[in-house]
Amino acid sequence: LIYIGQGKLRVRSKAHRSLRPDFKGKGWLLHLIATDRSVGGLEIAFFRCANPKQCEDELLFKYFTEHLELPPANNKLGTLSDSQKLVMTAMGLIPGSTSSEGELFLRKLSEQLSAR
Repeated sequence: LIYIGQGKLRVRSKAHRSLRPDFKGKGWLLHLIATDRSVGGLEIAFFRCANPKQCEDELLFKYFTEHLELPPANNKLGTLSDSQKLVMTAMGLIPGSTSSEGELFLRKLSEQLSAR
């Protein structure tokens, strides 16, 4: 996975095809990866969703919590919900944990606090 984004298909595909000499945009990185035979080529997928921004944010959060980094052509995580922020905080408190372990930790902590 190289990039997660949302927008109008024609506008995004045109922007990602451009190779700007100032290296702004994603075109130069996508072109570099697409022409590098050692990575096996580049495949592109698009899908529709009711709330594109929310889908993008959720996919970036999922990728980040599974890989502990963003896709190479993404430079920001997106808008996080309060519960996503808590999961990431819990992951930071438990070395080597996953997002599901972070969620479990928070659920147990919440139960213990509620029992008091």
